[in-house]
Amino acid sequence: RLPALIRDAVIIATFTGSRVSEYAQASKPAGLPYMTVPINAATGKHGGDAIAFIRSDFSFFSDGRVELFTTVITSASYLRVRFRYTKGTRNFQYRMFAAIPLSPFCPVQAAARVVQRWAALGAHTKAPIFCYNNCFFGIKLSFVTDKQMTSALRNAAITAYPSPHHIMRQQEDALHSQSLRVFACLCLKLGGWDEEKISHQLRWNSDAVKYYIRQSPFQADEVGATLFTKALVI
Repeated sequence: RLPALIRDAVIIATFTGSRVSEYAQASKPAGLPYMTVPINAATGKHGGDAIAFIRSDFSFFSDGRVELFTTVITSASYLRVRFRYTKGTRNFQYRMFAAIPLSPFCPVQAAARVVQRWAALGAHTKAPIFCYNNCFFGIKLSFVTDKQMTSALRNAAITAYPSPHHIMRQQEDALHSQSLRVFACLCLKLGGWDEEKISHQLRWNSDAVKYYIRQSPFQADEVGATLFTKALVI
């Protein structure tokens, strides 16, 4: 169901510092169920592929760094993510993330649930893995959207901070899907990372990192920074 998918998308997007288009649909071409890579000379053979993560972008590994079959990915100790297509030059880069045992925010377990859900729905191998089915007996897949993610984050803020006078409620409109990527940046900074390393990890340019560190209306906390330190594999 959609709430479970959004929960896992939030966890994965936060730890990976993913761009919104890598897991959610901001818009889509007429007649197509999800956003695709433009077809032109520059994109070559990748033109027409889904922009969001597909199954082959997620690889799971054991504690001994041996890749696991899909049937046993819930026992994985590591998740390797391939970032395929961006508007910049940092395409086809890989980042590794470690499991956080017993944590409800473990990125490896969140990714395993997303893949298992995708497989159970019988989605095409080239379709985005952040998909769900609106109807129990339905066969048409839907793909999580930017609007759904933003709405979920704002609803979570209302639930966590019921007083309309709380600063989070006063700046509620500033919460959106991009906030997850910004939060990743702030957690890394609080965890002692310098701006150059943050830029590399999140695939940002250094000016963007400096801007969000200085201008973000929200800040990270020690809990978030500690979780990031445990999950990132350099």
